[in-house]
Amino acid sequence: NHGCLEALASVPAITRQLRNKGLHINDETDICQLMAAGNTHVLQAARQAGRDIGDVLATVVNLLNPSVIVVGGVLTELGEQVVAGIREVIYRRCTPLATSGLQVAASAAGDHAAIYGASASAVQDVLSPAAIQATLTSSPERPSGATQNRLSGAKQG
Repeated sequence: NHGCLEALASVPAITRQLRNKGLHINDETDICQLMAAGNTHVLQAARQAGRDIGDVLATVVNLLNPSVIVVGGVLTELGEQVVAGIREVIYRRCTPLATSGLQVAASAAGDHAAIYGASASAVQDVLSPAAIQATLTSSPERPSGATQNRLSGAKQG
């Protein structure tokens, strides 16, 4: 949609902006190479994408007062410029109380963030004490008394 965050601050949006400035860009690899070379158009586009994201996150910070914002995805591969743009807007638009302990950082998970999140969620759901207890009490083939005592943490004599 016109004006939505993805239309302003995504790799396709940055690619489109840079092509309009006459740069030959195919994908994020080209953008990263130009950024590493210090191309000012790319640096400005990445910083502006961060500012656009920061505009949205500033509302979140003022409303929810988080202690950490972790930014992930392809945009963070463009380097510190995106995160710097986010910080710039958040610290300008948010109250000092909301930003006093706030950390804004790029995710170290890279392309694996979704996999890490899904596996953490699965482990949390399946291996939580409540899930284990529910499994033990509702299983049609319950373990023998000695096995069940070990699983529930009861001492055996």
